[in-house]
Amino acid sequence: MRDDDVCRPRVVVVDDEVDFLRLVEHWLKPKFAVTCLTGGVDTCEEVTALEPDLVIMDIHMPERGGFPISRQLRNTSGFEDLPVIFLTGSKDEKDFIHYLDFGGGCRFLTKPITGKALRKAVSEELGLEMVG
Repeated sequence: MRDDDVCRPRVVVVDDEVDFLRLVEHWLKPKFAVTCLTGGVDTCEEVTALEPDLVIMDIHMPERGGFPISRQLRNTSGFEDLPVIFLTGSKDEKDFIHYLDFGGGCRFLTKPITGKALRKAVSEELGLEMVG
């Protein structure tokens, strides 16, 4: 971790699309300490080791979906109230209903999204003034 990352909120982004991860990292890096993960069976353990202030999670990934990973995170001691932003390309109503069943402390956003809109959502979830 870089020295200037110590004071910035830690955001973990989980998505199986590497190009999209690079874009989100570019958008968020100026104001947040960002770590990108491509998702998989060990994602929950990787996220908890990073101790993020917020997670941005894709819903549909090849090895394991975002809802099961997020539930596992929320069932981990110390992460019960971790803010999660579900960011997906899915327009399926079932996914939105699943999000509603997930409970509080999270937000559902769809792709495409702008950097400004994502920074605004992250800032709001962290209780910060809008950044950039």
